Amino acid sequence: MNATNSNHAIFGRKVALLIGNLNYCENDGQLYHTIDEINDVLRTINFHVEKHHDLCNSETINIFPEFSKTILDGDLVLFYFSGHGCEMDRKNYLLPIDDEFIEKKEEIENCVVHSEQILHRWLQ
Repeated sequence: MNATNSNHAIFGRKVALLIGNLNYCENDGQLYHTIDEINDVLRTINFHVEKHHDLCNSETINIFPEFSKTILDGDLVLFYFSGHGCEMDRKNYLLPIDDEFIEKKEEIENCVVHSEQILHRWLQ
């Protein structure tokens, strides 16, 4: 990040990745929210927004590397996830909508996205 003498930050672009998972396979997992309002607000303040709804595990895994390719040095990057998540062994995970494949604690890392790994990838 570059700063001017007046301590105002200067960014190349403002980019955002929004994921809104509502329709989980497990019946008790349905959510009622939207990322559309956040999308609208971000666009009014000149963010380039990439928005996705109801991603399964394979889609979720592929979204992050693809979005990473669009990030340029100096970009201000915002990531927003609305959906189910969990914490296990002091690690935080984002759950895709095909959560019916998670039957045992030992299987969780194969069926979810580790949020910290995403952030580390973007900070490199």
